[in-house]
Amino acid sequence: MRKKRLKQSALCATAIIGGLLFSACQDHTTEEISVDETTPNTKTIVKDDFKDQISTKLAKNLASGLVNIETRNFLKQKTIQQFDGDYNFLIENSKNDQITTNSNGRTTTLTFGEILAGSNSGARESDDFLRSINDLYPLMQVAIPELEVGDAKTWDTETTPLLVAFIPSNYDESNENTIISAYDFEGNHYELKSNEEPDQLVVVISENERLIAIPKSEDTPGGSRTNGTKRIGTCPILMDPYHESETHLYYFKEDVYPILNGCAGGGGGGGGTGGSGSGSSDKCDREKNSDKKDHLLQAKFKDKGALRQVENWLSGKPEVTLYLSRGVYQANGSHTTQTLMYTIGKEGWFTRTGVLRKLKITWKIIEADLFRWDPSRFGDEMVYSWIEEDDPIFEGGASWNANLDLTFLNTSIGNVDFSGTASFSIGGQDDRMDQSFVEYCDNTDGNGTLYRGTAMEFYVKQ
Repeated sequence: MRKKRLKQSALCATAIIGGLLFSACQDHTTEEISVDETTPNTKTIVKDDFKDQISTKLAKNLASGLVNIETRNFLKQKTIQQFDGDYNFLIENSKNDQITTNSNGRTTTLTFGEILAGSNSGARESDDFLRSINDLYPLMQVAIPELEVGDAKTWDTETTPLLVAFIPSNYDESNENTIISAYDFEGNHYELKSNEEPDQLVVVISENERLIAIPKSEDTPGGSRTNGTKRIGTCPILMDPYHESETHLYYFKEDVYPILNGCAGGGGGGGGTGGSGSGSSDKCDREKNSDKKDHLLQAKFKDKGALRQVENWLSGKPEVTLYLSRGVYQANGSHTTQTLMYTIGKEGWFTRTGVLRKLKITWKIIEADLFRWDPSRFGDEMVYSWIEEDDPIFEGGASWNANLDLTFLNTSIGNVDFSGTASFSIGGQDDRMDQSFVEYCDNTDGNGTLYRGTAMEFYVKQ
């Protein structure tokens, strides 16, 4: 059961908070809303022994290669490009880059892929190993997480080579006792704590969270390329991919999700029963401003604990997605439910400032226009579900429900009460962070209404 508590308070400020200037005192409605108690809050984590074997080999071989400053310089140069906002880069589109090393007067040129496969392995063994990564784990990447001790930009490559760790297949950020394996250039094994930042920079083998890799094979679930048209399920993707390999097409989720929203047909929903409206002459904000779109102004993690529950130091910045569920009144008089996806992104959730570079939670300025809320079409309530994406498999089969109990206002047959469940699929390893209920007549003046859940806080206005 959900719980809602309204609080009237006076908001007074004379400073810039989260990039917004508050310059007066005003009455402000705050909604404190809990996670639906019937909603599961666990992940589907499956141990993949083969993946862990590959990751172990990658970590050991890369650690060995870091004995050469040329390899260290290569890693620094690649990671500081921050192609997706973190200090990382894909193995797939970097494996053929050449690195020339000099040792004892001898010059050797290897590809980055050969270093990862083991510089002493034969060409066929190296090709087979890299092909296995491309076929099974196309989003495998090399990253240097940002820590209190520094980041990739501040890394002095003249110093001792870094340890190389990997994120195991059954990794769960919420388990504070997880031990992470790491290796040095001599092959020595180390154990790092997932809930404690190390006192030195670490290279991490992991999978990218901001991209999706769509298989090209037409008979592979999730994606295909038929008659030259790239698809996710039944939705055509007309844009060019960020990268294309022999087996996969790579896209940024922020580019793909709007296309999927336009393709959304809505999920299942129960029937509705008719009723009469209140007939009140008092109009709420959205009714008075029906020409304006709902606007997601800003959001933040409730505290550092909420952030670390879903993203530890190993994985860089959190990759946050909003799933917005609503009822839909259709032209034939039936009702259904629909869930839309909005990529909120990884930047701006925290800062590291000062000499000590301590992590500080901040308001992320979003400024996203969502939709124009017509209560006769979408009802008087919506559910905001907040996801932190960890799973490299797009819609891996784990489901989450948004239970809607709403009224479609002023329809042609009179107000209609409706109860339905919007069930949507997320990756099995994605974190279900929070669900909040937003109602049509919530305040949207000024900065709108502040919604406070157990993990996320956010403002919605018009």
